[in-house]
Amino acid sequence: MHKTLMISLAMMFVLAFVAGPAAAYWDESMPHKMHFPQLPDITQLGWDVNSTFNVEFCCSCVVADDWTCSESGFVKEIHWWGSWMDDSEGLINYFRIEIYSNDTGPPSKPDRLLWSYDAPYTTLHVEELQTPTRSEGWLCPCCGAAVKPDHMMYYQYNLNLPEGNWFEQVQGETYWLSIQAVMETAQAACWGWKTADVSQYPPPHTGSHYMDDAAYSCAGGPWFELKDPFDQRSLDLAFVITGAVMGDLSCWTWETLQGSPGGTGSRPLVCPDGDGRATIWVCLQDAMGMPIVGVTVQANFVDASSCLFTCKPVSGVTDAAGHARLIICGGLEVPNPPCCFVVTSVTAVGLGVVPYWTSCCPPGGAGPFPDDGGMQWLSPDMTQSGPSALNVEGLDFAIFGADWLSAACRSDYDCDGTVGGLDFALFAGHWLHNCSSCP
Repeated sequence: MHKTLMISLAMMFVLAFVAGPAAAYWDESMPHKMHFPQLPDITQLGWDVNSTFNVEFCCSCVVADDWTCSESGFVKEIHWWGSWMDDSEGLINYFRIEIYSNDTGPPSKPDRLLWSYDAPYTTLHVEELQTPTRSEGWLCPCCGAAVKPDHMMYYQYNLNLPEGNWFEQVQGETYWLSIQAVMETAQAACWGWKTADVSQYPPPHTGSHYMDDAAYSCAGGPWFELKDPFDQRSLDLAFVITGAVMGDLSCWTWETLQGSPGGTGSRPLVCPDGDGRATIWVCLQDAMGMPIVGVTVQANFVDASSCLFTCKPVSGVTDAAGHARLIICGGLEVPNPPCCFVVTSVTAVGLGVVPYWTSCCPPGGAGPFPDDGGMQWLSPDMTQSGPSALNVEGLDFAIFGADWLSAACRSDYDCDGTVGGLDFALFAGHWLHNCSSCP
């Protein structure tokens, strides 16, 4: 077995063990990776444009708008705004989201399909909002419907893309984003993508739409320019492209540690079969409090005395709640006098490496690492010599026996200052444990 050298388990986003929820929506203080955010028009000039796949009730219509990439890298989040016709909310199965290259035209329009993702509605965070008056219009360019006023309610939809579904964009390139709601069943409800408020665009674009008009397609047909049916104004759509799940590394925590009745601090206890309570619990969330799902997190370790050995890489994948539980299976090569210095860092693979916490150093910060409260690593597998490598057996018992009734901390599992009966009970509970049972 090879010793694990560097631990990775961090992220450029938020790796957070949070006590309470953060703001669950995108706002203007947060970063973006497009020319500028196109915010929703909630004035009487605003429309919600039918972009629904529900052929039994709505015209099959899809709309799209263009953006210019402001920084090369991955598209990792997409945020957009929309409403329901006549405020009659339906049930969405998923949003079909597609990115196209740019046909320069004129007029410009979506060209070649580059990327597609079906976002289950249950994976989105949806923020319900409301306009001051019932002033919003409903527009279906495919069936010629234009109703104003029509509704008051509107919604912000926030999507964190799983790591394997990120789209890589190139600075300066123009792309088209299409979003269509696919309904669960035939129902009397149509969803629309909200138009953008050009009065909120930054100079020199204030009051003018960005580049060419948004576009619409009916039943898979050609793309047409999207214009206001009343005055033929060019229309843009409300959305934001971001390249990072906003936030900073907050913390991760040991799930459980061996208790310390003596008050000298808890100590991670590592065993080859993973039942030694050396377990790291990670909650991966973005700055909006939304879970980051499907990201591999891994933990490796650097120790100054070359004393930590692991059965296999310590890693996991975040679940639907953004949680990953990392169980450490391994043992120690403990010198005499024993002191196992270990630096632990946590990394979300592909999102960056941020050394976060130094663990298991004695009080006073002996060695090259700072003091973290007197923690030391312990294990019933105290030597990696011969048959004892990642196996709790006779050589380990010989070390424990030599420490009996002494103050040797390598065998003082209950941290009371003396190797005694409780320590023997714990050691015996791990007898003959090895890597074969490591989860």
